[in-house]
Amino acid sequence: MSIEDPDMTQKIRAREPGALRSVVREHLPVLLRAARAAGLPPDRAEDAVQETFLTFLRRAHEFDGRARVRTWLYGILLNKVSREREGVRRAEETDEIDAVVEARFNESGRWSRPPRGPDARADVPPRACLARRLP
Repeated sequence: MSIEDPDMTQKIRAREPGALRSVVREHLPVLLRAARAAGLPPDRAEDAVQETFLTFLRRAHEFDGRARVRTWLYGILLNKVSREREGVRRAEETDEIDAVVEARFNESGRWSRPPRGPDARADVPPRACLARRLP
Protein backbone atom coordinates (compact mmCIF):
# COMPACT_ATOMS: atom_id res chain seq x y z
CA MET A 1 0.00 0.00 0.00
CA SER A 2 1.47 3.32 -1.04
CA ILE A 3 1.51 6.35 1.21
CA GLU A 4 0.32 8.32 -1.82
CA ASP A 5 -2.78 6.09 -2.12
CA PRO A 6 -5.78 8.44 -2.56
CA ASP A 7 -7.72 6.48 0.06
CA MET A 8 -4.85 6.67 2.55
CA THR A 9 -6.49 9.45 4.59
CA GLN A 10 -9.56 7.32 5.26
CA LYS A 11 -7.42 4.28 5.98
CA ILE A 12 -5.34 6.24 8.49
CA ARG A 13 -8.45 7.72 10.11
CA ALA A 14 -9.89 4.20 10.41
CA ARG A 15 -6.57 3.01 11.86
CA GLU A 16 -6.32 0.29 9.26
CA PRO A 17 -3.32 -1.86 10.29
CA GLY A 18 -1.86 -2.05 6.78
CA ALA A 19 -1.97 1.73 6.37
CA LEU A 20 -0.41 2.32 9.78
CA ARG A 21 2.36 -0.22 9.07
CA SER A 22 3.07 1.59 5.81
CA VAL A 23 3.34 4.94 7.57
CA VAL A 24 5.72 3.55 10.19
CA ARG A 25 7.90 1.71 7.66
CA GLU A 26 8.23 4.72 5.41
CA HIS A 27 8.79 7.39 8.05
CA LEU A 28 10.61 5.66 10.92
CA PRO A 29 14.16 5.97 9.50
CA VAL A 30 13.66 9.60 8.46
CA LEU A 31 12.18 10.58 11.82
CA LEU A 32 15.05 8.89 13.67
CA ARG A 33 17.58 10.82 11.60
CA ALA A 34 15.68 14.05 12.21
CA ALA A 35 15.61 13.46 15.98
CA ARG A 36 19.35 12.72 15.98
CA ALA A 37 20.02 15.78 13.82
CA ALA A 38 18.11 17.82 16.41
CA GLY A 39 20.79 16.84 18.91
CA LEU A 40 19.12 14.03 20.82
CA PRO A 41 21.31 11.09 21.85
CA PRO A 42 20.33 7.76 20.20
CA ASP A 43 18.22 6.45 23.08
CA ARG A 44 16.34 9.75 23.49
CA ALA A 45 15.85 10.01 19.71
CA GLU A 46 14.28 6.54 19.67
CA ASP A 47 12.03 7.49 22.58
CA ALA A 48 10.95 10.71 20.85
CA VAL A 49 10.13 8.85 17.62
CA GLN A 50 8.26 6.15 19.51
CA GLU A 51 6.21 8.82 21.30
CA THR A 52 5.62 10.49 17.92
CA PHE A 53 4.09 7.32 16.52
CA LEU A 54 2.04 6.75 19.68
CA THR A 55 0.61 10.26 19.37
CA PHE A 56 0.01 9.64 15.67
CA LEU A 57 -1.92 6.46 16.48
CA ARG A 58 -3.94 8.12 19.25
CA ARG A 59 -4.88 11.03 17.01
CA ALA A 60 -5.16 9.22 13.66
CA HIS A 61 -8.91 9.87 13.63
CA GLU A 62 -8.12 13.62 13.47
CA PHE A 63 -5.96 13.33 10.35
CA ASP A 64 -7.89 15.12 7.60
CA GLY A 65 -5.41 14.83 4.75
CA ARG A 66 -4.91 18.58 4.27
CA ALA A 67 -1.25 18.10 5.20
CA ARG A 68 0.93 15.22 4.12
CA VAL A 69 1.45 12.43 6.64
CA ARG A 70 5.15 13.33 6.77
CA THR A 71 4.34 16.94 7.66
CA TRP A 72 2.00 15.82 10.42
CA LEU A 73 4.59 13.41 11.84
CA TYR A 74 7.34 16.05 11.73
CA GLY A 75 5.09 18.45 13.63
CA ILE A 76 4.50 15.86 16.33
CA LEU A 77 8.22 15.02 16.46
CA LEU A 78 9.13 18.69 16.74
CA ASN A 79 6.93 18.99 19.84
CA LYS A 80 8.50 15.87 21.36
CA VAL A 81 12.04 17.12 20.67
CA SER A 82 11.19 20.54 22.16
CA ARG A 83 9.85 18.92 25.33
CA GLU A 84 12.90 16.68 25.56
CA ARG A 85 15.25 19.64 25.21
CA GLU A 86 13.29 21.54 27.87
CA GLY A 87 13.65 18.55 30.20
CA VAL A 88 17.41 18.41 29.55
CA ARG A 89 17.73 22.16 30.14
CA ARG A 90 15.87 21.88 33.45
CA ALA A 91 18.04 18.95 34.51
CA GLU A 92 21.17 20.95 33.71
CA GLU A 93 19.86 23.90 35.75
CA THR A 94 19.17 21.55 38.64
CA ASP A 95 22.66 20.07 38.42
CA GLU A 96 24.16 23.46 39.28
CA ILE A 97 23.02 23.01 42.87
CA ASP A 98 25.29 19.96 43.10
CA ALA A 99 28.28 22.17 42.25
CA VAL A 100 27.23 24.68 44.92
CA VAL A 101 26.89 21.96 47.57
CA GLU A 102 30.27 20.47 46.65
CA ALA A 103 31.90 23.90 46.87
CA ARG A 104 30.46 24.67 50.31
CA PHE A 105 30.80 21.31 52.05
CA ASN A 106 33.75 18.96 52.52
CA GLU A 107 33.78 15.18 52.08
CA SER A 108 32.47 14.60 55.61
CA GLY A 109 29.45 16.83 54.96
CA ARG A 110 30.64 19.74 57.11
CA TRP A 111 30.93 23.35 56.01
CA SER A 112 34.18 24.10 54.19
CA ARG A 113 33.83 27.70 55.35
CA PRO A 114 30.96 28.18 57.77
CA PRO A 115 28.64 31.02 56.77
CA ARG A 116 28.86 34.20 58.77
CA GLY A 117 25.92 34.61 61.07
CA PRO A 118 24.16 37.87 61.95
CA ASP A 119 26.39 38.35 64.99
CA ALA A 120 29.44 38.62 62.74
CA ARG A 121 28.09 41.92 61.46
CA ALA A 122 27.20 43.31 64.90
CA ASP A 123 30.53 45.10 65.20
CA VAL A 124 29.92 47.05 61.95
CA PRO A 125 28.28 50.40 62.73
CA PRO A 126 25.10 51.23 60.86
CA ARG A 127 25.36 53.59 57.90
CA ALA A 128 23.58 56.37 59.77
CA CYS A 129 26.30 56.40 62.43
CA LEU A 130 28.98 56.46 59.77
CA ALA A 131 27.23 59.30 57.96
CA ARG A 132 27.24 61.42 61.15
CA ARG A 133 31.00 61.01 61.41
CA LEU A 134 31.63 62.35 57.91
CA PRO A 135 32.78 66.00 57.65
